[in-house]
Amino acid sequence: MARRKIVAKDAGGAQVPTDWLAAVPALTKGEHLPVLEAVAGLRGKGTVYPPEELVFNALHLTPLESVRVVIVGQDPYHGPGQAHGLSFSVPAEAIAAGAKMPPSLRNIFKEIDAEFQQDGGGSEPLVHSTDLTRWARQGVLLLNTTLTVAAGKAGSHAGLGWSSITDDIIATASALCAPSVFLLWGSHAQQKAALVNTARHLVLESAHPSPLSAYRGFFGCGHFRQANEWLAAQGRGVVEW
Repeated sequence: MARRKIVAKDAGGAQVPTDWLAAVPALTKGEHLPVLEAVAGLRGKGTVYPPEELVFNALHLTPLESVRVVIVGQDPYHGPGQAHGLSFSVPAEAIAAGAKMPPSLRNIFKEIDAEFQQDGGGSEPLVHSTDLTRWARQGVLLLNTTLTVAAGKAGSHAGLGWSSITDDIIATASALCAPSVFLLWGSHAQQKAALVNTARHLVLESAHPSPLSAYRGFFGCGHFRQANEWLAAQGRGVVEW
């Protein structure tokens, strides 16, 4: 059955799905609405990513009851056509139009290749789409802690109030979801570890996959294999990375 969407009258096109809206205190109280109003004002002055209708894309593609893995990013990509509401993900059409694969995402795929080639997958790299919707539909919540950004200005919306809302989303996932894996890469994401109940969930931390830090612990972290092994042991299946 399709999930009905509740949209506050002043929320514009940024719709929050009903399951998350009902469960997350910050969303239930409407704390996202002033942030959306501020973003709407900024959209009137310049380009903001992602498009309004994709701001809560991660919540639409990964219902609360289906969460198995949470990957915490920082803020959306700030280049044309790249951001679509999923951390680290880029639509395939943006790549086809000439956008380059972000280096962090390239390094994520390198780590996946290395981990699963150890299982007899051969020496040829796996074929990966930059669009991580396939992960989201398998229960991987790809959540940036800031959900919008001005074109060409990384971190430009970090002070608008998104962080308290997305912290509440992470805390709600910890409180209500079945045992899940939280992948926290880099110091920014690791600050969210305190929001997760480690008695119920597995938290895996490493350096960020950025080229500036990937060689300081992201490469060789084994997170994708570890996540699948732990999920399987919990009877929650595995993710096809």
